[in-house]
Amino acid sequence: MVVPKDRLDSWKEIATYLNREVRTVQRWERVWALPIHRLPGGPKAGVFAFRSELNAWMESNPLEITRSGQDQKTEPVEEIAELRAPWPKWKVRCVVWAICALFLLTSAWIGVGLVRDPKILDLSELRFTPFANSLPIQVCPAWSPDGKSIAFSTRMAGRSRLMVQGLESSAPIPVTAPETTILGGGDPVWCRSPFWSPDSQWLYFLGGKGGVYRVAAGGGQAIPVQPRAVAASISPDGGTLAILANSSDTSKFKVWTASPPDASPQPYEPAPFEARGYANRPQLVFSPDGTAILSILTMEGGNQYWLLPWPARKPLALFAKAGRAVGSPAVSWMPDSRHIVFSGSGGPLAIANARSGRYWPLAVQDRPMNNPTPSPDGSRVAYQSSLSHADVIAVPIGDGPIRNLLNSSAWEQMPAASPIASQVVYVTNKRRPAEIWLKSLDEGWDRPLVSRSDLRVGGEPAQLLFTPVFSPDGRRIAFAARSQAGAALFTVLASGGVPVRATAPVKPPEEFSPTWSPDGAWLAFCRRTPDGALLERVRVGSGDPALEMVPMCGSTMPEWSPSGEWIAFPDQNCRVNLISPDGMRTRFLGGSGAVAWSRDGETLYRIDPAAHTLVAVDIATGRERILRDVGDLIPYSGPQPGLRASLTSDGKSIVYSVLRPREEIWIMENIHIREPWYAWLLSLVRK
Repeated sequence: MVVPKDRLDSWKEIATYLNREVRTVQRWERVWALPIHRLPGGPKAGVFAFRSELNAWMESNPLEITRSGQDQKTEPVEEIAELRAPWPKWKVRCVVWAICALFLLTSAWIGVGLVRDPKILDLSELRFTPFANSLPIQVCPAWSPDGKSIAFSTRMAGRSRLMVQGLESSAPIPVTAPETTILGGGDPVWCRSPFWSPDSQWLYFLGGKGGVYRVAAGGGQAIPVQPRAVAASISPDGGTLAILANSSDTSKFKVWTASPPDASPQPYEPAPFEARGYANRPQLVFSPDGTAILSILTMEGGNQYWLLPWPARKPLALFAKAGRAVGSPAVSWMPDSRHIVFSGSGGPLAIANARSGRYWPLAVQDRPMNNPTPSPDGSRVAYQSSLSHADVIAVPIGDGPIRNLLNSSAWEQMPAASPIASQVVYVTNKRRPAEIWLKSLDEGWDRPLVSRSDLRVGGEPAQLLFTPVFSPDGRRIAFAARSQAGAALFTVLASGGVPVRATAPVKPPEEFSPTWSPDGAWLAFCRRTPDGALLERVRVGSGDPALEMVPMCGSTMPEWSPSGEWIAFPDQNCRVNLISPDGMRTRFLGGSGAVAWSRDGETLYRIDPAAHTLVAVDIATGRERILRDVGDLIPYSGPQPGLRASLTSDGKSIVYSVLRPREEIWIMENIHIREPWYAWLLSLVRK
């Protein structure tokens, strides 16, 4: 038998001729019908092929698999053939399901990371250093953008001042003049932090009567920028000022923006809220990257936290679980524009993810840590370290020294003297949570009367206790208690017992500042409403609705005269007025400050916070006479409303609480926030 000369007698010879591997040639036979012949003997028998048939097959192949030439060592033809080969449908379905499952698992992993951050804080090298302590009061610090200075407010000679201290300096310099007033300036609780221009050349602050002002960082004349503002922040490029202000047409508070800062402000749209009033300290804070404004406002129903995109888009509600907390935090952005550092109501410092709401404790000390402000690189945080406290004093109406009645390192405030005994009821935190205590000045005993755990308001546990006051017979005490659901009035026996609701339940309850009628049957009090504060009266324990009397200012207590003829109260401008219990007659007395009646109701004593004097007002004539100077010992209350004065049982002294200030600025160093693995995703989302 003659074998043709163009015959190839094995897989190896065929593969060599085609310049491919044996497996590739075998695959071509299965998939592309490469002309291969088999000798008798079944599938494992020998194979052969003819060069002429192979050449013809290669020339007619539609994929032109041989175009690359016989000298190729790579195998694109094999890859193409493999991709074009028809797969069984079950294999295709398996691959699709596997890809989908992998995608879902990856998405879930990323989602969990986005919502639940890992432990991002490294506090292993944390260190605390005093910074500003040369003055009795240094509050509400603000770190400059260039990192070289810290601004804060203080009180000097009874006046609020804005100060700047360099990081390498041991003494601050005043930058505002004595006649320039600052909103909350020097107050440990109610101060408002200034904020810097991006170039660190100017300081912005809120004036004593509202409105944004600016002053050169080296000192000078304060320049008005925006009127009516009660909170403000400037964008990182200095081009836009965000303010919270009331509208001239509706008197409702909302967010406005002005570009440039002194231009006519425009309302932020869509508006996250329109508030008829507010409590605590409202805040607006631009993020360091300029893409958002954090807004915090306490209004009817609790705190509202909003993230306002910039340029303006639909706002995002934040921290839903914190909406009903008592008090609002002091907040600053960290440099990453993702985390915030904040302080609660006299509590520790913490860091939170502004979008997810998750937070981590940053530092806890044996003293309150307030108003944090981070350095530009975020490795340090300056904060207000509080050693202040309130004491109870007795100021003689005539001659004689001012006496301390309660004087400790704890807060003892909002006192009321008994009209029949040498006793004082007051609010204190000596056992940490606020409680109402009763002290005998003659016998020396001092005991708790009401704790927060003793009562609930609106179905929620009480969190704050306010302004206890004796009934005229000295047997009962009325007070206000606040929970997340609101504030309500209660009475309790001076000998102890279970507190009883004094007013009919309403929703939401916002009742403060009780004062007794001479017969002990009625209470006059302040009710906060969305439209402002109202003076009302109610028959104690009757269940009857309260009777509305007149609008009032909410910070100072009303006082019912012992004669029953008048109720002294601060009007909407916080000036002292008189109103008859039936609401039919009113008289304007003028002046401001906490007041106390003489035993016969013919004289009204008033401590003037501006003149620092004790004044006696003759009710018959309206004439005032100065009894004595009180210096810096003017009435003080941390929680508001809480400013009260009362006459001792012997009628010789006025009792009230005063602030013993000691506020320092400290710096916490070596703070490290670890960037999570998905940080690049967040940056893409923000872009």
